[in-house]
Amino acid sequence: MHRATTGSFVLRLACLVAASVGLMAQAQPGVQNGSAGSQDDKGFISRVEFGGSANTLGQEFILNGSAGYQFNQHFAINFGAPLSITHTSATTTTASTTSSGMGDPFVQMLLKLPNPTLNYATAITTTVPLGDAKKGLSTGRVGIDWNNRFDHSFSLVTPFVAAGLGNTIRDTRFFRRPFTSLGFNTHVEGGADVDVGHNFSIGASAYGILPSGQQKVFSKLVDKGTAGSSGKHGAFGSSHETVGGSDLTRDHGFSAWIDADPNKLWNLELAFSRSMGYDLNTVSFTVGLNLGQLAREGNRH
Repeated sequence: MHRATTGSFVLRLACLVAASVGLMAQAQPGVQNGSAGSQDDKGFISRVEFGGSANTLGQEFILNGSAGYQFNQHFAINFGAPLSITHTSATTTTASTTSSGMGDPFVQMLLKLPNPTLNYATAITTTVPLGDAKKGLSTGRVGIDWNNRFDHSFSLVTPFVAAGLGNTIRDTRFFRRPFTSLGFNTHVEGGADVDVGHNFSIGASAYGILPSGQQKVFSKLVDKGTAGSSGKHGAFGSSHETVGGSDLTRDHGFSAWIDADPNKLWNLELAFSRSMGYDLNTVSFTVGLNLGQLAREGNRH
């Protein structure tokens, strides 16, 4: 990574935010032209999310834009790509550093089967290895993840269980890992959301990552060809690429969050996540804008 002053870090962050505004502006006409059928369960869908996370290793900011088509209330397909800025602390590398780059583009197929007894949703996500591998934003291989979720609402409380498998460990809404990985794993999560009224909800969950076989880790903190200074929280702090057994990426922990939906356009989240495997506490935020809904509301006028 390149050394960066606080001023250059702020400048890169400002450019990323500006890019998100530009992406929103560019996506609106496409959404308007692509909408079709019922406004509630069919047509063009698009979303932009800007988020960040911070822990003792540093900070990461991500702009994630996606677009796709919802065929009916059950099935949709989605495409997108993330842009990120990673700022490492001086305790992780020999000096504070900042890098930016594009992660792997993805295509996601989603199926929802609502039921009064038990709701079921499944998603298959495939990533294309076009991201910047030198900065740990890609493994250089096609990534596949299959996730399944079951939930049921009891008045204001919605317990859920999720489980899946893949050849890479995907980031969650609340925990953006400081590495990308290549290797078979299963992942499980269980928790609940509670509606507290006034468009607010709170939630908590526990998760587990259960790898199997050889694992490879590509650090976002240490660029290829350079060396880190600390492996306290994992191999990703001391070298760019590490190969090992299942213990290399095994992890478990918990998350807690506050979610706000002031209207159909905006979604705001603030979360805390504790990784027991990496001894890491992370605070994160996400601001999401539903461009598809924005376009539909514009078409009504």
